[in-house]
Amino acid sequence: MAIEDATESCGSRAASDSSHTHNRQQQRHKMDVYNEVLRRLRDAGRPEVQSPSFEDGLWNHFNRLPARYALDVNVERAEDVLMHKELLELAQEPDNRPSLFCSLGAGAGFNNSSLIRMLYFALTNFSNYSI
Repeated sequence: MAIEDATESCGSRAASDSSHTHNRQQQRHKMDVYNEVLRRLRDAGRPEVQSPSFEDGLWNHFNRLPARYALDVNVERAEDVLMHKELLELAQEPDNRPSLFCSLGAGAGFNNSSLIRMLYFALTNFSNYSI
């Protein structure tokens, strides 16, 4: 019986070690993406970057979200991270909900009228969803 317990203990420890290593890798990736986004925003001359609290605020944004968020970030569009951060901050106040940003871009496959219909549908049906 003691041997079985020891085997189970070793097996669960190995799984735990593997999970811990995976979490460290995800955190490292999150930090790398944060640093790249910060660098690109500085290079772009974004005025927000000059604020003494900007770096901490940006890191808090990354840190409060799951590690998979960093996997989805397109560092070439670092400004999108700022928009996402701002929308989440706006949505914290119930009177600001829903918080949306819409950008009309070429090649999206939608004309203006279909986009307006989609936005109208999203806004009129927003009460069906919870945040």
